[in-house]
Amino acid sequence: MTRHRVCRERLSAHPDDRDCHAAADSPLSMSGYNNRKAAAIVAILRRAGLRPAAGST
Repeated sequence: MTRHRVCRERLSAHPDDRDCHAAADSPLSMSGYNNRKAAAIVAILRRAGLRPAAGST
C-alpha cells in the first residue's frame, strides 16, 4: 500500500488527523505552508504505523 493511500485512509477514518491536515492548509507563506504540511503528513503516517521516507521531517 502506498503512503499516499495510507494517509488518505487514515484521514477518512480519524477526524483528529483530518483536522490536523486541514489546519496545515492555510498558507501564510509558501515555505511555511510546505513545512506545516510535511510535518502534518509525517505525524499522520507515524500514527498509522508507518515510518516516514528517508529525508522527511
